[in-house]
Amino acid sequence: MNAANPDPVLRHGYTLARLDELARTAVFRFYWRFISVQERFDIARSAIAEGILAAAAAPAPDDLVRRAAKAIRAHVSDHANIWGRY
Repeated sequence: MNAANPDPVLRHGYTLARLDELARTAVFRFYWRFISVQERFDIARSAIAEGILAAAAAPAPDDLVRRAAKAIRAHVSDHANIWGRY
């Protein structure tokens, strides 16, 4: 992070702003009931950050969005099973 670019670069050229953009894409591209938009965003952001940091080579943005959607789906499924909604 520097004065000219206040957005820190994580890894493989991805920035925090890009991470948030990809998380928003996952949240609104795949609609899931039972949990709030903020909760879906937090799950997506975490999954994308993990994907970026764990990858040996730069992951494609679509792969990161799919990874986020899969994490949201798993969370919704777990949540629904706990509350008996499925």
